[in-house]
Amino acid sequence: MKGMDIVLILLSLFTLAVVTVALKTSLFIKDRSERVHKTVCFLIAIIAGYVFSSPLGGIILGMIKESIDISLAIHRNIFNRERMASATRTFIFWFIGGFLGADALERFQHYISSIIYSGILFEGTG
Repeated sequence: MKGMDIVLILLSLFTLAVVTVALKTSLFIKDRSERVHKTVCFLIAIIAGYVFSSPLGGIILGMIKESIDISLAIHRNIFNRERMASATRTFIFWFIGGFLGADALERFQHYISSIIYSGILFEGTG
């Protein structure tokens, strides 16, 4: 494993910790239901980024979901500045989640697999 992979894993874990704190406390987002919504979007973006092996998986999925939400709000005539700010914040979580899923989980899985595989090799030779 390259040193840069470890740095990216640590940076991604740090980012995950910061986002988790931001979503768990009312420091940045006051409304509890909005925090829960953004947490779900963040986790889906992580999964999409990991499944598609690209940050675009989470980002495109987020763009589709937020476009539908904005379209429905406009159709219901309830779209305002606050909804636009909320959609923008949600899209930021989609964006970060997509990158974490594609970069951190891929590298983390590779790192853990190599540790387990090397442990099996050492165990089998003794």
